[in-house]
Amino acid sequence: MFKNLLKIIVVAPLLMAFQCDDELESTLVFNNYNVQATPQASFSVNDTIWLTGLVSSKAYDLAINDSVFYNNPQADILSIMKFIEPTQTANCVSFP
Repeated sequence: MFKNLLKIIVVAPLLMAFQCDDELESTLVFNNYNVQATPQASFSVNDTIWLTGLVSSKAYDLAINDSVFYNNPQADILSIMKFIEPTQTANCVSFP
């Protein structure tokens, strides 16, 4: 029994060394947001502009060349701006 235990103690570090291979670092590429605005040619100061957006919950992993589920989703960031009349110090926002 002592011989078997000694063999395991001697061989175990060698076998465990094979498990310590360098793992591939995942490099995630996130999808772009797809946002659509109210389709109009021009807007006036008091118009309401509706935005709808969609983004996938998956990210592309360059290490494995496949899409993976990203369980820490990106935060939605939305800025609300109001059109103003142009002045000498500020200009109004317009869409082409």
